[in-house]
Amino acid sequence: MAVQQRENNAGANDCRLTQWLTFLKFAKTDGEGWTRVTDMLTKRDRQLESFEVKMMKKASLGSFIVGTLIAGLREMPWAKQRFKEQHTLSLFSSRAEAVSRLYSYMLITFWKVGGRVGVRMAAFAFSYTFLVACLARYRDRLKMYDFLIGGTVAGAVYRLPRGLRASFAASILGLAFSGINILCIYPLLFMTKMSLDEWYKYIREEHYRQEL
Repeated sequence: MAVQQRENNAGANDCRLTQWLTFLKFAKTDGEGWTRVTDMLTKRDRQLESFEVKMMKKASLGSFIVGTLIAGLREMPWAKQRFKEQHTLSLFSSRAEAVSRLYSYMLITFWKVGGRVGVRMAAFAFSYTFLVACLARYRDRLKMYDFLIGGTVAGAVYRLPRGLRASFAASILGLAFSGINILCIYPLLFMTKMSLDEWYKYIREEHYRQEL
């Protein structure tokens, strides 16, 4: 009786998994999904970077710049205060030397603090766009839940070295970030009267048309 119950539970789990994969509309055994992902990540014969790879680079660079500026500029008042406290009794040959030392210290602090935050944001942005792009190319369609999956997984992986608790918290933040992105996309889709997948493929086609 117990064996039969376990078999029934296993069958029910397999059924739920099949329904979930059907919902996501993953390719089954034809291998075309992985071929599209490989073509996306490599130039192959066309000698052109894919639209998705360019978006990954732009998202990473933009996130690095924004993160560096925000964190670096935020640290400037504290850096100035620390410099004054550390050099209260220091003697400088002139006011110009003191100003020069202050600016050098602030510049180093800007890049040290801002650069660290910028690299972290760039890493998250790259992993986020990479996951969304891979999901979209594998199924050859882009859906709203691709953003939710990408944000959740990217957040979890980003903080995984800090432990499971930090990873779980980061996955929630990634999910919330993805939700905000979706809310920002909806008005654009409403104005263009296009679905997300149609809009995505239209932009891809325009990208390749301009490149050629």
